[in-house]
Amino acid sequence: PAPLINVSPPSDELISLEADGTTLLGRIGDRSPARARAPEKVEEAKGSQGSLEAPRARTKLQLPLAKESDEVRLAQMEIDSLCRAVTEQLPHTGGNICVLGGCEIHHPETRPLIQAVAKRLVETLPDRDVSVLTGGLPGVQEQMVKSLSSHGFQQITNLVHFGQERGSAAIGEDLVAGVDAAERRKVFSRVGDVYLCFEGGPGVAEEAQVAFSRGARVVPLMGLGGAAGGDFGFPLQALEVPTWCSSEDWARLSDLGNAEEVADVVVRLLHKALQDPRSRGGNARKIADNSPDVVVTGPMCLVCGP
Repeated sequence: PAPLINVSPPSDELISLEADGTTLLGRIGDRSPARARAPEKVEEAKGSQGSLEAPRARTKLQLPLAKESDEVRLAQMEIDSLCRAVTEQLPHTGGNICVLGGCEIHHPETRPLIQAVAKRLVETLPDRDVSVLTGGLPGVQEQMVKSLSSHGFQQITNLVHFGQERGSAAIGEDLVAGVDAAERRKVFSRVGDVYLCFEGGPGVAEEAQVAFSRGARVVPLMGLGGAAGGDFGFPLQALEVPTWCSSEDWARLSDLGNAEEVADVVVRLLHKALQDPRSRGGNARKIADNSPDVVVTGPMCLVCGP
């Protein structure tokens, strides 16, 4: 059964209509056997190719009479509700590091740098201290989860959308976080504490912009080019030296040099970003404080997206 979402409208004049269950989340499962998680009942709608299909369940929404401003407000409330539901299902750790990057790796230094960062990250931040989130995509994100897993790191969650082919080398746990890629991107850019960016195109730039504008820390590997280098509308302020970082460390993100040395700097910045109180609680906790009351009742499934 679909959950009932009660939305407090701006007026007494209401209409009742059915909408797709965009706030339904369904846990797909843990693809890392070594990771101990409590079993949960899941329902998967399998298509002919074995991919997930959007649920047929309909969600009853109480909507205000159609006005453009009301429609925008309602859409934002739905995304906020979805972000809260996703955040509740994420592992409770010291912070969430989101990996942003292109589906193809172009710069010759990207792969060895990802491998070096993953190795150093595992050495300094055990599973219990941090979670790594991806969109379950090939390229940068797949390389990162492969590298983390090879060093024994298990706290990996892939946020995917309905119908998405399971990516990220079948490593980690998948959570559906949207009915399509666009909705999944909105959620992904709102649930992380720190965003680590390698290369990327317009999608990466858009997610970084949303994350940066809400106060999350963004660490771009500028020397790799692409969105992380300032292209495709990447937020220019996110390229400037932040107050929580030294100018020397920040400069190393542009001057790559030795991968091991740069990885040391990157992980040091991730440590500082996670310790900065202004980077914490920028997702569902902030949403919960600022959003109108939305009550979700009934069983809930979780889905993950890219």
